[in-house]
Amino acid sequence: MKKVLSFVALFVLAILVAYGQAAFFPYLPEAKKEVTPAVQQVNTLPYETIDDNEYSGLVGKSSQQLQKKLGTPQATYNFTATAQVFTYGTGVKDYLQVYLDHDIVTALYVLGTKFQQGPFADNMTIEELSKAVPLTANFRLDFLEEPVSFELSEEELNYRPLVAFKSGAFGIGYLDQESGKLVGVAYLAPAILLEDLPYTLTEGQLPYEEKEAPLDVARNNQEKALLYRQMVTVLREKLALAPFKEEAANNSALLSATQNLAQNYRNYFNDEEAHDFQASQVISQLSFELTDKRAASILQELGLPEARGAFIRVPAADPLERGLKDFTTGSLQKLYHTEEETIFSVAFQDNVMVVLMTEDKISTTNTSQEGSP
Repeated sequence: MKKVLSFVALFVLAILVAYGQAAFFPYLPEAKKEVTPAVQQVNTLPYETIDDNEYSGLVGKSSQQLQKKLGTPQATYNFTATAQVFTYGTGVKDYLQVYLDHDIVTALYVLGTKFQQGPFADNMTIEELSKAVPLTANFRLDFLEEPVSFELSEEELNYRPLVAFKSGAFGIGYLDQESGKLVGVAYLAPAILLEDLPYTLTEGQLPYEEKEAPLDVARNNQEKALLYRQMVTVLREKLALAPFKEEAANNSALLSATQNLAQNYRNYFNDEEAHDFQASQVISQLSFELTDKRAASILQELGLPEARGAFIRVPAADPLERGLKDFTTGSLQKLYHTEEETIFSVAFQDNVMVVLMTEDKISTTNTSQEGSP
């Protein structure tokens, strides 16, 4: 009997607990757990910044501060009303090119051995550089309205590694693909790095800014050719190679041919080439290049002689950066390392760049007529 009463008491208690819980704690649907996305700290990327050296620290400084440090430039080139290039030195020990915009240093191209500073050292290998500074393939910048990300390929890590400084400037080390040794460094403001990004874009869009018109188009084209040639000459000196020969007749003939090609490209390119050529002049991120036999064939159609080396490119906005890149990697690298005696000519017409390497001096007789459309 006691067992029965105990069972009844427990049964009643269980009912009271069940109904009481429903009354006092009504069922509420389980709230969904909100997943908070990981906040991407755009300045704490996989890349590290290092202390500035003397030259990365000049990026963002005024021309007055620059000259206080380096002295009066040996030559000054006024590209536009606001853009200038200063050059210092003439050879392998002291050559330096500085780009200024609105009187502010935005890029320095350092070739002179006396200007090399940590983490970079003349003739260092990528192994030595990687021991001196952390190298990475992934970068994300957030100074624009929308962040921009890019990455370096394995080849770019080996021959054009990118280093970030605490000031915000960047340094690209240019290692020669043939020797594996560092031959030059470009120190760049972030905006200049993105303007002609030499790496693969993985997020966002590169900024587009209408280029300011040159003060004198013809003079500007000649000065770009001069600066490009100076860059190649110093880099050859670094490798103990004799400078290329220069002939005024070859330079003049190539310039005329380049102007003809820029204006009448449909007469010389096939349909696909003409489409790509035109697109590359409208969209700066697209590039158009013709090399070797095809480029040489077109130059012959333009009235120029058989070429030992030939190259056509669009766009060619920055002759300073292009000179370093062309000498160390890519289609022109082997041509620029030749030990054969060669007459070297380069011409610019707005965004079009043409290189011609020949054995002999060009006779200007009937050259322009032969190349006329």
